[in-house]
Amino acid sequence: MKKRTTREINFRVWDGEKMGAFHKPSISDEYGILCFEPVDYSDTINSFLDTEKYEFMQFTGLKDRNSKEIYEGDIVEFDHEILKFKGIGVVQWDNDGCWVCRPKERKLYFTLSSTSSFKVIGNIQQNPELLETKEASNETR
Repeated sequence: MKKRTTREINFRVWDGEKMGAFHKPSISDEYGILCFEPVDYSDTINSFLDTEKYEFMQFTGLKDRNSKEIYEGDIVEFDHEILKFKGIGVVQWDNDGCWVCRPKERKLYFTLSSTSSFKVIGNIQQNPELLETKEASNETR
């Protein structure tokens, strides 16, 4: 029997001012709430979050070249060896069923399968200026 690969399901949550890390999600469709156990308060009662007030970012299951976890909405630097293209982009979920890095000014999508060329430098909630200041650095070698 083939062994299944599994990964931990983690989320980051942005409340408009600060970022929080949560794991062990539980969803209630009936009441429109998500229940998470806060990472920092694992011995406390679960936190209930109104899904309208918060932005949730899922962990991709991947780590960058510095072993930092990569989440949806992260801003990453990359150097694509095959396409001879380097720059920055935003990590997004693609409807084709994979995580991609999308450079701001290009219609290119890179799958995150080779994360050794990616480095997390921020996220779109706390560091949107990174997309503006580094935008010009997207270049073909």
